[in-house]
Amino acid sequence: LATLDEIPFAFRSQEYRDYLDQLDYQVTAQFETERGCPLSCAFCSWGTQLPLRRRREEDVKEGLTYLLNHPNVRAVYVVDANPFIKNEKGLWLTEYLLNENKTGKPVFFELNPEYIRDQRVIENLGKLQGDEMAFGLQSTSEVTLKKIKRKFHKETYETNVKRLRLLNPDANIKFSLILGLPSDTYESFTHSLDFAISMVPRDIYVHDLLILPGSEMYDYPEEFGIVIDKDPPHRLLSNETFPWEDYNRAKFLGFYT
Repeated sequence: LATLDEIPFAFRSQEYRDYLDQLDYQVTAQFETERGCPLSCAFCSWGTQLPLRRRREEDVKEGLTYLLNHPNVRAVYVVDANPFIKNEKGLWLTEYLLNENKTGKPVFFELNPEYIRDQRVIENLGKLQGDEMAFGLQSTSEVTLKKIKRKFHKETYETNVKRLRLLNPDANIKFSLILGLPSDTYESFTHSLDFAISMVPRDIYVHDLLILPGSEMYDYPEEFGIVIDKDPPHRLLSNETFPWEDYNRAKFLGFYT
């Protein structure tokens, strides 16, 4: 879709409001403020030819306020690819989380710290208490990153994460790595894991590589040296640089990290 204006907000639906009202337990509500991604990683289908399409600021604030004030919502998960990649939006969204979240309920979001260029956004994120920041690191291997068409600015990444840590030593930061990426090996995976550990996160998630329909890797698996399962969830069946013995060793290591 070229615009999100025609897509109604769920929180304005009476059916959705009735659903929340009638719950006898608390839930984590998912909330979307934009669609698309400026990156074109070969394993992902979010990056398209369409530009990033964003909801209006006033609509986002209205929705977040409603959800965060609802007694049956324990937290809100913002499902955008990277909600802070644009300075202007990053600033008003972090200021909202700091100043207008009167309930103090946590908000979860995923982001790439290397793409936050406004230090005011970093400072606001560093002041948040309880909100969860999930950093999709995926890999630090230059060979793998080139193969999957993903950029990684290590120095900027480290600088921003350390800045967040300095502002809030207890920041709820989590990292994710993908196991089995093309051109990755056991040795390069452990280097990525070491880097993630050096950032002192709250948790590290190691995810199996799932090849998403619509991604370049799904359409041309042979070019990436992989074989994939055609049945959902399209798991990796083999990787020419990552034998199963090494794969299982890496998975074991990641599980116990």
